[in-house]
Amino acid sequence: FTRVRDFFQRLQKVRQENLKNQYARFLKLQAVFHKLRDADPRVIALQQNTASRIFKKKESDLNEMNMMQNLEEAVYLEGIIDLLDKVQEAKELAANEHFKLQIKDLKSQQEANQIREHELTTFKVE
Repeated sequence: FTRVRDFFQRLQKVRQENLKNQYARFLKLQAVFHKLRDADPRVIALQQNTASRIFKKKESDLNEMNMMQNLEEAVYLEGIIDLLDKVQEAKELAANEHFKLQIKDLKSQQEANQIREHELTTFKVE
């Protein structure tokens, strides 16, 4: 499970880095276009603001997806642990029943031995 968790965490980091790089490239390209077109500063600010909002939305979606994966993994692990607890409980119950059966068998063997010894002593007496 640790390897799976590590894999998803590395994947999350790679996705975040790619998104940040994509955003940085977009800002650089946007700056070049604005210089070439000699754009109005208000248009530049509006486009940068829009790009920033889009980036933040994509970043929050990415983080939300990661949280959902972590939640699914936690639910899965909780189910496995619950199942393992039930298996352990069943094993302990079976071991206890087996122990009781062995004790019962030993007691019946002792009783049978005592009956034989008693019969043997009564036979020798006669």
